[in-house]
Parts: sequence; structure tokens; C-alpha cells
Amino acid sequence: MLIGSKRRLSQLIFDQTINVGDFNIKRVKKTKSLSLYIDESLSWNAQIDHITNKVTSALASLRQVRDTVDFSTLIVIYKSLIQPYFDYCVQVWGSK
Repeated sequence: MLIGSKRRLSQLIFDQTINVGDFNIKRVKKTKSLSLYIDESLSWNAQIDHITNKVTSALASLRQVRDTVDFSTLIVIYKSLIQPYFDYCVQVWGSK
């Protein structure tokens, strides 16, 4: 992955090949490392999309059981299924 601003990346020729010894390195626009999505312009779009999908799914599960369990159980479910997505790598996201 080549990292740069969107303007600088748009000026690159995409047919360039990068070789290490005899091996061609495949260029990717985003990658996943330690459950954190990183893209070539270092924007958070891919990570936000991933978290949005995961949290939406977990909220749907929480919504299904909200009438059958008490409030304290809902809190436990929230803290185990949803909150970790917001807490993971919070320092990288921009915590001060």
C-alpha cells in the first residue's frame, strides 16, 4: 500500500510494480491490521464503515431481547457486544 494524500495518490501511475527481489508486491488500497482498517490516504472511512456494520448488527440483537430481559441484563449485553467496538484503539482514533 502506498500512503499519501488523495491528490498525490491520484497522480500516480497505477501500473507501477513494486518488486522485492524476485517477488511482485500487490498494491492494495486498504488493509486490516490488528482489527483496524487502514487505507492509503489514512482516512477513517473503511474503519467507520466496519464499525457501523458491526454495531448495527449488535443493536439489532439488543433490540430483539429488550422486552424479555431486565435493564441490567441489557447493560451487560451492551457492554459485551457494542461498547468494545468504540473502545478498541481509542488512542489511535484521536483521544487526547
